[in-house]
Amino acid sequence: MKTIAFILALAMSTNIAFAFWPFSSKPKKSNDIPIYKPDLPEPQNLKTYDKPKEEDKVSVENLERIAKQGNHNAQLAIGKCYFDGRGGVKRNYKKAVKYFRMAADQGNPTAMFNLGLCYDGGFGVKQDLDTALDYYSKAAEQGVPEAMQKIANVAEQKGDYIVALKYFRRLAAQGDPKSQRKAAVFLLNGLGRPNSPTEITDLLMSAARQGDRRAQVHLADCYQKGHGVPINYDEMFNWLMLAAQEGDAEAQTKLGFCYEKGFGTVKNTDVAFQWYKLAAKADYAPAIVALGDCYKNGVGVSASPQKAVEAYQKAAQKGDFIAEFRVGQAYLDGYVLEQNPEKALSFIQASANHNFAPALFLMGRFNEEGVAIPKNPEAAFKFYSKAAELKEPEAMAKLGECLLTGFGTAQNKEEAKKWLAKAATNGSKHALNLIDEHFPEKQ
Repeated sequence: MKTIAFILALAMSTNIAFAFWPFSSKPKKSNDIPIYKPDLPEPQNLKTYDKPKEEDKVSVENLERIAKQGNHNAQLAIGKCYFDGRGGVKRNYKKAVKYFRMAADQGNPTAMFNLGLCYDGGFGVKQDLDTALDYYSKAAEQGVPEAMQKIANVAEQKGDYIVALKYFRRLAAQGDPKSQRKAAVFLLNGLGRPNSPTEITDLLMSAARQGDRRAQVHLADCYQKGHGVPINYDEMFNWLMLAAQEGDAEAQTKLGFCYEKGFGTVKNTDVAFQWYKLAAKADYAPAIVALGDCYKNGVGVSASPQKAVEAYQKAAQKGDFIAEFRVGQAYLDGYVLEQNPEKALSFIQASANHNFAPALFLMGRFNEEGVAIPKNPEAAFKFYSKAAELKEPEAMAKLGECLLTGFGTAQNKEEAKKWLAKAATNGSKHALNLIDEHFPEKQ
């Protein structure tokens, strides 16, 4: 099994530090958004112009008389009575719809929203989501917050981010923390353009100060990356701590990373392990991977290869690409799991499908050496190219070597020299050796 050992040695030499996670994030793609399924509205979701106690004092007879005279507020109120079965009348959705429609036809925005809820849930009318959305849109354009929230949520679920961002911004301007965070995340993920250089961090800061723990995590990321604010690990740590104490598993995992590496706080691997362990209890896959790394490397706990692999397997079942890579390695080296190149290939391929650079590099080695699959120089070159573009040092070196020798591609020494230089700059000894051998004038 010399070939497997050689591939594993190269794979282990690649930069697969935990820094690949916890501060990286990818925007959601439209096909990751679930299909719209409406929530059936409850009576308390309906809007009225009076407080319930005041409304109950008004006789239904008087309300109906005023409503029939064309008063849209009375029409709204009597519709609410019939929907809830209050004010001495029995619940009657059809009559509620009748009065909501009368008020909506006169331009009452709250009645439009209530009528939308009736069509949404099939109360007093045949369920019709398109009509419901039409009434929500009309109410939203007139500033009904609940309608704007409905339209924003539906648009997000359908992948119409322009419309969703429009209404999340409007709600954010009214101080709604969830909408502030939503709008900021849209902008962070490139689903729209900020109106100002600080719009994203201003939105996140406002939501975070109101206790939105997800906003606190995103704000911590901004301080870690220097996105819209100066890099500040102390601020990053403080916001993560707030969210972690509220039970946010991502914040707990990132806080563990801070303690493990000493970012924003004094390095303490014992505390790091405890935060990872807490987040893992929430079944959060990245935390389970981090816990596995702790067992693998003896960070904050006695080393246990068996427990490490068990953690990786659990996280891999949840589709975590780093865990898939780790399980693939375990099958490749045969240290804990029985050596099985075919299973190794399966897990490494799954990880590579997420564009994880070390996995792409290893897929190149599989194709080059013919491990578990027939040798395929062209495929090897493609995998090395993908990993090299993601700045994987050893992939850069292999890409340079392929270009130098014409392996899987046309020979191109000038291009080879460029990639070998990049690889050497990033610490690849293999690249340095190739440069020394083929381009001695550069030494």
